Amino acid sequence: MDNDNLDNTTQATDGLDYTSQTEPSQVSRPEPAPAPGPVFREKPPKNSALIGVLCGIAGLAIGAAVIFAIMQSAQKPTTDCTQCDCSKHQTSASGNLTTDFFGLEPQGQNILYSPLSIRYGLSLLNAGADGTTKTQIENVLGDEELPKYENVADTLSLANAVFIRDTFKDKVLSSYLETVQNNYNSEVLYDDFSSSTNMDNWVSQKTFGLIDQIGIQPNQTLEMVLANALAIQMDWEHDFDTDDTHGRSFYKQDEEEIQATTMTQLTYADNIKYYTDDDVTLLSMPLQKTETGVGLDFVAIMPNGDLKNYISNLDMDSIENAITNSIPASTPEDGVKIYIPKFKFEYTLDFKQDLQKLGITQAFDAENANFSAMAEEPLYVSDAVHKANIDFSEDGIKAAAITVFAMFDAATAIGDERIPEPIIIDINHPFLFLIRDRDNSATWFTGAVYEPNLWADDKAEYQPQSRY
Repeated sequence: MDNDNLDNTTQATDGLDYTSQTEPSQVSRPEPAPAPGPVFREKPPKNSALIGVLCGIAGLAIGAAVIFAIMQSAQKPTTDCTQCDCSKHQTSASGNLTTDFFGLEPQGQNILYSPLSIRYGLSLLNAGADGTTKTQIENVLGDEELPKYENVADTLSLANAVFIRDTFKDKVLSSYLETVQNNYNSEVLYDDFSSSTNMDNWVSQKTFGLIDQIGIQPNQTLEMVLANALAIQMDWEHDFDTDDTHGRSFYKQDEEEIQATTMTQLTYADNIKYYTDDDVTLLSMPLQKTETGVGLDFVAIMPNGDLKNYISNLDMDSIENAITNSIPASTPEDGVKIYIPKFKFEYTLDFKQDLQKLGITQAFDAENANFSAMAEEPLYVSDAVHKANIDFSEDGIKAAAITVFAMFDAATAIGDERIPEPIIIDINHPFLFLIRDRDNSATWFTGAVYEPNLWADDKAEYQPQSRY
């Protein structure tokens, strides 16, 4: 069985300064000065005229320079800040991956990601980084240690892997491989990267088939892939009866009322807990422990106001306080009646852009990325993938996530990109064909095509089919 690490989240603040502003005190206006009388000036010295002329010339010169600068500025095209690397587009990372990505993703839609998987993926990346690249990654990672987990068949899986192009294996530092194997129990796998099949199979195996594609397509400059995959398939400790599942009103963000598939349970359990105040309603329900003693809880947090606003001002201290002060369902005399809707969806983060907004920029820069602790040849992160899915039902929870970094050959990427000029082979006239054995040239079929299929006859097969 594999041993892996876990993520203990740190508490985050929103980084805003809420210092109250005081109103400026009223200042009395001074009485206007009396109109001046005649002024008698002394006779200027003899060289005052020359000084005046020189000052005038200097003033004209300064004025002309200012006007020229303004005109030059007006002629420059406006910078498109969405394409620049200016700091105002970056968000200060709190080092708490539980919350850091919420504010970076579009709001008003289902969101799902795994902070634990992201922490593992970044740890694999950080182990090979140095200099500013390493500093930026560590600022996002925070300083929490990754605890260990023992995998349980068909219940809990957490795995790390470093895939290496077989022709690049001698370039990877043995010290890096020792670090990821010893610290993160990472597999080291060699691949010709002719396709993603081997990586896809690994992901599928490590996520109980809940995710079956790694999301990276190999090409000639891909040298390494760092991957984390994790998954759970756990039943509730107190499951829901499907006979008690019904349609029930659910109010969307815009207050539109819909009928949602809603699970129902009346419980007196000590380990099902709830909390309510003027701002939030919280529900905590346990999943069954694994045979190795791992126990996970599902915690629902429903703000009494707008969810978008709640997420934009997310305060982990208040959430931790609500969990700490939650009340067992066994406390009320008549127990607790739970209504909670079922849900099932998948989500993919805009991971590369999100990490850049959090301050990890140099890792994606082919000219400046520093992964000298990973390989002898220069590498950079060309792509980053994080996706997750979840199935929340009467029986329990099935959920999986992967975090992947594609390490490309930096030397190939540096310099002006060459525009490809492929040879065009356009089979647009009648043609002959052979089908033969690649090894011994035995011809299995031969033929000629004069009239290929007509699009008008085949087009219907390529249109979306109605479900009704």
